[in-house]
Amino acid sequence: MEDKNAYLSLLLNEPIYFIPEKSAPKPAAPAPEKKEVKAPVAAESPKVEWTVFVPYSSAQAFPENAQVLLGKILAAIQLSLNKVEIQYAPSEISEQALANTRCALIMGASLSHNLPKYQGQKLGATTLLLSDSLEELETSVPLKKQLWQALQTTFPVKN
Repeated sequence: MEDKNAYLSLLLNEPIYFIPEKSAPKPAAPAPEKKEVKAPVAAESPKVEWTVFVPYSSAQAFPENAQVLLGKILAAIQLSLNKVEIQYAPSEISEQALANTRCALIMGASLSHNLPKYQGQKLGATTLLLSDSLEELETSVPLKKQLWQALQTTFPVKN
């Protein structure tokens, strides 16, 4: 033990004495603190910037041609499928689902409010636009034009 403390003689000019410790019982480890975990509140959940609601039950039921058309529509307003949240809404869309997004594009899905298609609306803090389904848009040039006009006025593209 004295060898371990030999360096102290270089620092001190007086004799150094080693006093061994008596083996005392170790104190009991303190009980871990319990932290209170609060469940997340729905109002505190972060808002999604963009949500597209489509009337399909799942991603597997979402036809590829409809996905391609949706990608083109989103590209027209400088978005992509990767930058939006797609919600599959085979039944009526709830106000809670709309409350969690800033901008909503509702394509053929039903909404609890009777709002006109192709007219931008504000529902609470959410800006939304209703349109016909992607299948109807795919076969109708007038509906595509109507959607394009509504997209430009409701969600202006920032250059």
